[in-house]
Order: sequence, then structure tokens, then C-alpha cells
Amino acid sequence: MNEVNFIIIVPVYNAVRYLERAVSSVAGQDYDRWRLVLIDDGSVDGSSELCERLSRENDRIRVLHQENSGQLSARTNGIRYARIHLETENSFYLFLDADDAFVPGALGRIARLISDSGCDMLVFGIEKQRQDVNRTDRSMQGSFEGTAESRAELYRIVLFDYQYNSLCRKAVSAALVTDKDYADLYHLRHGEDLMQSYDYYRRCRKALFTREVFYIYYLNEASVTNNRSLEGFQYNSQVREWIWNAVVADQVWDERTLNDYAAYNCRLLRNKIMALCLTNAPIKEIAAVMEKMKEDRFYHKILSVNKDYDTVVSLFHRGRYHSLIRMVRLRSGIIRLLGK
Repeated sequence: MNEVNFIIIVPVYNAVRYLERAVSSVAGQDYDRWRLVLIDDGSVDGSSELCERLSRENDRIRVLHQENSGQLSARTNGIRYARIHLETENSFYLFLDADDAFVPGALGRIARLISDSGCDMLVFGIEKQRQDVNRTDRSMQGSFEGTAESRAELYRIVLFDYQYNSLCRKAVSAALVTDKDYADLYHLRHGEDLMQSYDYYRRCRKALFTREVFYIYYLNEASVTNNRSLEGFQYNSQVREWIWNAVVADQVWDERTLNDYAAYNCRLLRNKIMALCLTNAPIKEIAAVMEKMKEDRFYHKILSVNKDYDTVVSLFHRGRYHSLIRMVRLRSGIIRLLGK
């Protein structure tokens, strides 16, 4: 088999409790062709010192330090460093969050699938587990298994299923990676994985999808992606609009597929609305957030052609926020009662 050389990018921010577990999940693999880059994103909990110690203990680990700028900035700087100092023939990038882990034997199996298939991107399964509890929550194996060799097909698979957004479930050939500067989007704390992934999709010649699970995503209530606060539901549409505009510009879908994608984005918005309704915040406060969401440029466009999607979307579109919140809460209460 053609030996695959892995470069593993790990953004680190205040992850001192979990970082050693993440690094050990790499160092303990039975496949040794890897280098790991820890990017300390201005941590203040001792993670910076831990990164340095781990690097001293293993010469395959490199450390970068930066002022706190977010995960997108950390990954970008890690990739820039790796492209200069670590890339070799047949290099593939993997992405690991500091509070997650690879399953034992993952790197060898990933390398085999890449070598056997000749793909330049491998998309694999994720298993979710509760943090600090040895219990599986659920697996995100994906809805598709096989290969995609056209952009239209690949886009249809990955852009209609949010479970494929995460970079952490992808091995990406260095040939797909560029020095693109995302500086104007460093402020984003949600959706940046999808945006980076799209740039890799558009260069991909052959993607292989497997339902095999190689990555453990630990559910951490303190993490950005699991922030259930009211503020977290003020949905930032910048990434979704960026993706929409890119798909239109790439001209790989016909009008019917674009309309289907608009409906998919409407469904995502509906899910956000439902979740917002079920927070413990006062109705008046939720209604104020909904008004801001409704004014959003991208979702105004999506709603204009999907305003009758269902009762939830219709009430939202008409500004009937109080009725909407009460309806969703009543439905949820009835479902809970029937489930007892």
C-alpha cells in the first residue's frame, strides 16, 4: 500500500482536562506515520504549559501559540505551519478537537481505505459519548456509503445532511488544502467546519464514504458546539449564505435542486425555531430573538419561497411569535405526557 502520512491539526482552548486523552488517542495508535500540531488559542487554564510538555515528551508533536482568535483561526494557522514544515508525499490532514479522541486502530484503517480506493477525501463515522461517562449517546455514521466522483453528486450528499459538516470526520489530501485566509470570519463560533469543508469539496476528485466509526466526539456541555444558552440560538447565517452563494456560483445544480436546497435550509431554520421555543427563557425574550432572526437577509430569502413549509414556519413568517411559542411548548408537553 502507498504509505499515508497524517498531519493532525488540534486547536486547543482551555482544554487542560481533556487534552492528554486526545493526544494519547493518537500516540497510542498502531500506525506511526503521523505528526500532530497543537495550536494553543490563548488558553488561560494551563493548557499552554501542557502543550509544551506533551511536545517535549514526543518529537512528533509541534506547538504553536496565538492570542485567542477562535477555532477557525487556530486551524488556519496550524495548516499554514504544516504546509511549510510537515507536508510530504501523500500527506493527508486529520482534524481532532482537544476534548475528543480517535478510536484505537483508526489511523491504520483510514490509511488502508485511502490507499485501496485512491480517494483524496475520506468521510467516516463518529460516535458520540457523554463526557467522563463511558456511555455511547448515539453514532453519526452518515446516510451514504460508497464513492462520489462528481461535484454535483458530492454536494448533494454532504450539503443536504448537516451530520457531514464536521471536519473531524474527514481525512483530506494535502492536494485539496490551500492557504486561504478566513480572517474576516474568525469571529464565527458556529458553522466554520462547513465552510472549510466546502472549500475541500470543490477541489475533490473522488470522495469515499464509510460508515465505520473512527472518531469519538465527547459531549461537553461547556463547549461552543453544545452551548444551549438563548444567545446560542441567535442563528448566524453568514456561513449558510456563503455556502449558498458558492453553490450558485459553481453552477453544478439545476434549479430544482437549488429549490430543494432552499427547502432544506428552511427545515434547519425550523429546527432552530423549535429549539428556541423550548428554552426556559420568557416568551417576550424569545420573541425578540425571533424578530432578529426573521430580519436576517439570508433567511428572509429562504422564507420568501417556503413561507408555507408548515405551521411553525408559517407562524414565524407572519410574526406570530407568541402563538408559535405556546403551540410548540404545548405540543412538547403533550408528547412528554403520552411518553410516560
